[in-house]
Amino acid sequence: DNHEFWEVFDTCIKEVKNPERDAFILRILEDQSTEDVCHTMNISPNYLWVLLHRARLQLKVALEAKWTGKDAL
Repeated sequence: DNHEFWEVFDTCIKEVKNPERDAFILRILEDQSTEDVCHTMNISPNYLWVLLHRARLQLKVALEAKWTGKDAL
């Protein structure tokens, strides 16, 4: 079941728009510090927070649609 989830997650993360996807991957999946991500992406910490929030919302919709087969909206 865990393997199946990560396959669905991999599909869903590819649907997240950039730069949200890059911010999410660097900060959450690669566990880089906020400072490092901001430096790499040349953005402010506030904008990073916005990007992460948007990425989570996009992932939520995609995961709910693909995992449960239901439309999240």
